[in-house]
Amino acid sequence: MTRLLIFTLLFVCASAAAGQWKAILGAELVISLGHPVSSWERVIDGKKQIMQICTPKVHEEDCHKWVDETGNVVGWGASIRPNGQLVIKKVTFEDAGDYSTPDDKSDPRTIVSLVVERR
Repeated sequence: MTRLLIFTLLFVCASAAAGQWKAILGAELVISLGHPVSSWERVIDGKKQIMQICTPKVHEEDCHKWVDETGNVVGWGASIRPNGQLVIKKVTFEDAGDYSTPDDKSDPRTIVSLVVERR
């Protein structure tokens, strides 16, 4: 079931379809836009958070976590793969919100609204 969910979400995102996605509480979630991105942004309860991909310039201690606009760590449990896919290891209710990448701000189809549901 989890693999089917991940495949479905990859297919939907790769085709640049915007809209509302439903994720199962506790499942792994992979969000991909079908091309590499260097960072992901999400808005949770009206507050912007950002995560950067690990690179030689962005060291391990500065990636794989959500930070707010002032640089405070506000979330963990996710990472960005080298190909730009955002991976949330175990979806929680706190992950519900709008996801996008600053790399594609000009294209509104790249905004994904994530809704978290119980099984």
